[in-house]
Amino acid sequence: MDYFFKQKFNITELADRPAPSLKIIIMETEEYLVALYTRYLQAHDFVALHCKEAGGLKDLIVYHQPDLLIIGSGAVLDPAFLLELLFDIKRIFSTLPVITIGNNISPQMLKQLMSAGISGHIDRRLSKPEDVVAVVKTILQKNI
Repeated sequence: MDYFFKQKFNITELADRPAPSLKIIIMETEEYLVALYTRYLQAHDFVALHCKEAGGLKDLIVYHQPDLLIIGSGAVLDPAFLLELLFDIKRIFSTLPVITIGNNISPQMLKQLMSAGISGHIDRRLSKPEDVVAVVKTILQKNI
């Protein structure tokens, strides 16, 4: 009976398929940070993609359909531009979770980032790469 059940529902084929990896786009100009975050994310079975500039970000999002976006403060130096970028991303890709990572974010700026629709912010001075992975996992668990 077990053989017929497996044959009818093709269970062995389903069991052999790997689980799809979740894709994350990292927008950061600092190569060492990209390498660091990528290594930790890949160790936890995420696919990490990289973007250096905001100009190509929307095309990259459309092409790869990521599950989460990480924006480093080194990638966007002007806070007003960052807010404009976030509002634009959330307008087009409303369900895409966004995490910002940076240093010295004022409480007022953090409120503005939250109003722009970020899912979380990580203070780079107070965190390690493992913390980034933990935040990513937590946010993606909420969205699944």
